Amino acid sequence: MLWFHRLFPPCLMLTALGYTLLVKRRPGRQLAGERLLFVRLVVATTLFLALHVIVQTLLEQTQPAGTALRAVWPTLIAVLGSVVLWTRFAAPALAAREPGYRPLPLVEASDEESPVLRSASLVARQELDVLSPRAWTLGWSAYVLAAVATLWAIAEGAHWAMVLGLGWWPGMAFFGARETHLEPEPMDAAGSPELAAIYAKNRAFRSWIFFALGLSGTVAYAVIAIALLAWPNAAGAIGAVIGSALGLAGATFGVVASRQRAKAQALLHELGEA
Repeated sequence: MLWFHRLFPPCLMLTALGYTLLVKRRPGRQLAGERLLFVRLVVATTLFLALHVIVQTLLEQTQPAGTALRAVWPTLIAVLGSVVLWTRFAAPALAAREPGYRPLPLVEASDEESPVLRSASLVARQELDVLSPRAWTLGWSAYVLAAVATLWAIAEGAHWAMVLGLGWWPGMAFFGARETHLEPEPMDAAGSPELAAIYAKNRAFRSWIFFALGLSGTVAYAVIAIALLAWPNAAGAIGAVIGSALGLAGATFGVVASRQRAKAQALLHELGEA
């Protein structure tokens, strides 16, 4: 785990800078100070990386392997660094770089001006189901098999905490997907079909994300529970690989979904300016 502790925090903290670099700068659409905000992100990222390298090196030289401080530090700096970099530095840089990451301006109408009109879809989106009956049938079948395997493994001596995996899929597929349907989808006054299509595509994509990741998490818990019985010495490594793979998949899907949402926001800006 030594190299994991050394490399995981930098990789996580670099995601803010990497994502910002991947967002293309559209000519003439940047805000004043965009380059300065990006430089601030680069400097902040460099400082956090330097802090991790210094502290991690000191801990390895002064603390025995397995101590609580050495175990906690990588997680602490990874979470703290990524949250600060994303919220305090990457978010302003993205908003200045691309209009899709900016909040819509609030325009107050004067006596001489007519108010700015917006519309919104009145469809009961929480009742829309983009998943086919076949998908639900396959999902429930896989869930039942995973539940039986998990409960069998626990009965045979696997840790009882494995039962927590049975709540992943129902929670994400039903409650998580439903919440994505309730996210605001502001429309322009004319009700652009293109904008509505982007919202619908993003809504369907996120529903599939919650469905697939939730079910994968439940199956992963079942695999780990069985591994605790069949290959106890390798169960930790198997769990780490599966957890990392699910984490990377979730991050990748999240990036794609956020870019789709930013595309809708950018189009809404353009329609408002037209």
